[in-house]
Amino acid sequence: MRPAPNRFSHVLEEMHPYWFERSEQAPQPDGMLPAGTPVLLLREEGDHCRVVTGTGLYVTVARVNLRKLPGDGDG
Repeated sequence: MRPAPNRFSHVLEEMHPYWFERSEQAPQPDGMLPAGTPVLLLREEGDHCRVVTGTGLYVTVARVNLRKLPGDGDG
């Protein structure tokens, strides 16, 4: 995604796999994101979420591994 975001809503708590397109036909991840990676949550899809990283990766990750960052503007 260009330009990559400069504000983030969540952080990955542990090293975590990601998928460019998550489907039953592609169960193997496309890569791994390190613990502590800040992401911007774009869309929730059941137990997974679409996020974008600071480098512009637009990927799917498991929601359970996301921790909300304080002060992201929710009130």
